[in-house]
Amino acid sequence: MHALPGQTFLLTLDQAVEIEELDNPSEELNQQRRQADGEGIANPVPREEAVPD
Repeated sequence: MHALPGQTFLLTLDQAVEIEELDNPSEELNQQRRQADGEGIANPVPREEAVPD
């Protein structure tokens, strides 16, 4: 059986499951980039034109 987008389903488990929130390093990196001043890796300036490979 395949679920299609928009279809709902019910999942029944035989045991209790505990779900813990994990650290999100991407969230921290994005926050550092938003707060960075000046130039560099933390706050790169996009190019006006594409760079050919």
